[in-house]
Amino acid sequence: MSTLILGKQKVILVLVMLICFTGLFSVTAQQICQTEIGTSEDYIYDFWTDNVGTTCMTLGPGGTFSTEWSECYNFLARRGYIYDNTQTHQELGTISCTYSCDYHPEGNSYLCVYGRTQSPLVEYYIVDSWGTWRPPGNDPEGTIVIDGDTYEIFRNIRSPYPGINSAYTYWSVRTTKRTSGTISISQHFKAWEDLGWEFGKIHDITLGIEGYQSSGSANVTSLTLNVETTTDQTPIPAPKGDVNDDGTADIIDALIVAQYYVGLVDTLDTDAADVNCDESIDIVDALLVAQYYVGLITVFC
Repeated sequence: MSTLILGKQKVILVLVMLICFTGLFSVTAQQICQTEIGTSEDYIYDFWTDNVGTTCMTLGPGGTFSTEWSECYNFLARRGYIYDNTQTHQELGTISCTYSCDYHPEGNSYLCVYGRTQSPLVEYYIVDSWGTWRPPGNDPEGTIVIDGDTYEIFRNIRSPYPGINSAYTYWSVRTTKRTSGTISISQHFKAWEDLGWEFGKIHDITLGIEGYQSSGSANVTSLTLNVETTTDQTPIPAPKGDVNDDGTADIIDALIVAQYYVGLVDTLDTDAADVNCDESIDIVDALLVAQYYVGLITVFC
């Protein structure tokens, strides 16, 4: 028997053995109370919590969602688009967000458009409303009138990810609060660039609720994220099979899916993991990723 065939059999055997220690776990839930990212009804959802206090996110139809939090330290609930870090905002097109939210923060919280860019890494906020503290706390570097109000523009340095010591965060913050309307996102991106601030390739664009050392509730009752595309590329979730976001679907991804199925891993990108598009994550998905890696199949669903 050839070495290639033996290798393929070993890959499949390792994955099958993992399911002998547990039963079937459900992976689909409308209410999310642990860190999780996935796709539902054409929008990604991303819920992050440091697990201090109590906080959950509930998905609604379309891009809607609600969240409640109590005595949390830090959390972020958001819905929108994830891109593949290859296009500037100009290449994507004209971007705007129309929303409505029933927003009741008790303490420090933001209602905002939130996202990041790569090359360079930049975290950005467009804040329409907030709780007891108006972010970000330093002096503005400019102002711009957009969508019927003045936004003050700020820039500071924060640590947006574990292991990343510092990166710029750009802010546009309304001078008066609102909880519904249209946010002309592209105009904010241009305003920051007009100040000479570098703005990289788009990673994500979302509407989010963030809370910090606070309690409260928010119900996003409508959300439409508009991208008037100027190229033939459209917003995409993470590539199928690539559950660790390293740019390829390989045996590591297959093992992560299998570990998720047996309960050894709590969270993963469910859209990327559901490679047969049956709206569940199970050992079949893990086997398909393994088969893709060793060349038995060349495409997913």
